[in-house]
Amino acid sequence: MATSLDPRIGTENFSTPVIAAILSRTGRDISAFSAHPTELEVVIPPEVILHTLAVDVAPDGVTPLIVIEQLAELDPDVSLPPTLEGLVALVKERIAMSMAQPPVDITTPGKFIEPLYFL
Repeated sequence: MATSLDPRIGTENFSTPVIAAILSRTGRDISAFSAHPTELEVVIPPEVILHTLAVDVAPDGVTPLIVIEQLAELDPDVSLPPTLEGLVALVKERIAMSMAQPPVDITTPGKFIEPLYFL
């Protein structure tokens, strides 16, 4: 599954009906090898198991926000908030910062917005 570190790119300038924030433990940043490094692409292996942690509303007050985590061993080098509320607040803060930025050019339309059939 292809994803982006930038919520604006991953949602094609917030044009998607839902925002899915995926907390991956095994995703790999491949932007250094990409023809479009500004996409900040992260690839998540196909065999991962994803679990919905929370359903909320994005900072725009309208768009549904789904916070999803990859079930895998914890990375001791990654520090996340200790509570679900703190984690959702962090995700919403990151999305709000991205929403405050101007629209970006989408170099590969449709790349990051495939349907998530598990939702």
